[in-house]
Amino acid sequence: MEEFIKENEKRSYDDDLRESYDKEEALKDQAFRDGIREGEERGSRARNIEIACKMLEEKESIEKIMLYTSLTETEIQKLKTE
Repeated sequence: MEEFIKENEKRSYDDDLRESYDKEEALKDQAFRDGIREGEERGSRARNIEIACKMLEEKESIEKIMLYTSLTETEIQKLKTE
């Protein structure tokens, strides 16, 4: 009987440990995905700024730049002064 109890306690401990590990792995996975998404957003924004700068050099209208880059008028005006 004692052996049965010890085995069940060990299983319970192993299950708790496995669940803890699974939660930790899920958190790591989510953090990784969040990091990827943030990096993609930063890269996309940087590319849009590059495009806007080239369009400004070509004397394109602010409205057209807003349409193609999704930047706001204020953001584009800042680029014009830099």
